[in-house]
Amino acid sequence: MDFQLKISKMDVAKPRNRALVAAFTYMKIIEQWGSGIPRVFKACKEAGLAEPELSEIGGSFRVKIFRKQQVTIEFLLSFCSIPRTRDEMIKAMQLNDRKSFKKTYIDPLLASGKLRMTVPEKPHSPLQRYVATGTQKQTVH
Repeated sequence: MDFQLKISKMDVAKPRNRALVAAFTYMKIIEQWGSGIPRVFKACKEAGLAEPELSEIGGSFRVKIFRKQQVTIEFLLSFCSIPRTRDEMIKAMQLNDRKSFKKTYIDPLLASGKLRMTVPEKPHSPLQRYVATGTQKQTVH
């Protein structure tokens, strides 16, 4: 299924306010209605990224673009060559959701043995740090 089919299924290329589209076109804020989303999909494909997710929440439209997971994990493991707090790791990766970060990165890396806790008997300790082990039991996806 190509991106144009997905776009037509979601009706994202259909303007809701034709007067606004005309005004934006006249002011040269947009060059052509409906051309942006296909360009985003093309750019992600060219960059080797996963396909973006399109969603409509309330009256808002959201495009979720994914990072290159492997590069991100390699960076995180390199950053954790010395013990780091979760907040240091989140800041270094320019993220902000602690819960999502733990579920997406820390938990899989702990399970794979690539990362270890410095205080394993107290996983919620404020003194908790994480350090890369250099071992690779399995690939993290």
